[in-house]
Amino acid sequence: MSLDLIGRSLLERSHTLARIALGGSDDPVVAATDDRTSDEAVVLCERLSLSLAFSRPVGLTSWAERVRSDLGRVEALDLIASVVDTLLASPEVANDGSASAYLEMLRSIGTDAVLGCQPSPQPDGDDSAEVLITALAARDLSMAEHSRATAAWTRRLCVALELDPTSARFAERCALLHDIGKIAVPDAIISKPTSLLATEWDCIREHSAVGQRILDTIPSLRRYALAVRAHHERWDGHGYPDGLVGNAIPHEARIIAVADGFHAMLSERPFRAAIPPRTALAILRDGAGSQWDPQIVEAFLTLFDDSTHPISHPVPSRLLVSTG
Repeated sequence: MSLDLIGRSLLERSHTLARIALGGSDDPVVAATDDRTSDEAVVLCERLSLSLAFSRPVGLTSWAERVRSDLGRVEALDLIASVVDTLLASPEVANDGSASAYLEMLRSIGTDAVLGCQPSPQPDGDDSAEVLITALAARDLSMAEHSRATAAWTRRLCVALELDPTSARFAERCALLHDIGKIAVPDAIISKPTSLLATEWDCIREHSAVGQRILDTIPSLRRYALAVRAHHERWDGHGYPDGLVGNAIPHEARIIAVADGFHAMLSERPFRAAIPPRTALAILRDGAGSQWDPQIVEAFLTLFDDSTHPISHPVPSRLLVSTG
């Protein structure tokens, strides 16, 4: 089915899909949802559907600016996540790779608008990284989408850290390639719907070192290898593969760790539901100084600073999700 037909089909069901995104029309929790939130979910669903129908973003930036002002950045991001994930799960989109990819692009555009960040520049002419990501997508589309999303969150974090453009671009490219070693992880482990065994975790933990070895074989990408190897190191030294501590971890790897962790929490996994943004931010705060570099977490949180909608108040019951 073409994008325009998918978009028009979704547009006809936008009110129903928006209610599903908020938890289901018969759920008592939804009845208590702020009317503005429900209305904005419908508007967002309509604009995303129109964007598919016309193969270009339709009103996403203006929606994001208005909702950021009315409801706050975190609530706007929660709506984007809920509505996009609902559309991705719809029958029209679920089996259409081009529609899924376009929705993920729209998610990124909306997120950039909410956070007030500029979108990614065009590739810098070195297409070796894109070739690898294309190979990763052929292996598992969700892994490639996670890599692109982690690169986008890394770019936004670099803005908060006030890195110069060259350093920010380098960190973003490292982030794009951070999971390339997962090409070597067996399908049965990647897609396992239950908790992994100890031996399976050992296999997963090999991916950062495998990623380094892959990049070391490609002269144009070799400079990204150390950050890729170290992106699962922890600030407290309990990470892998080398147990590095604090500032001994490459700066780019510490940036990627926060971006990677945040997007991983926002994403549905076979063994758990997606975690809403407000909850994920709280987890980052709690892990600062142990799992993550506290200064980088602090910078990341500034992306969500909103004096009229602070992120420190209690998590609404509608947003509570078991981490599994």
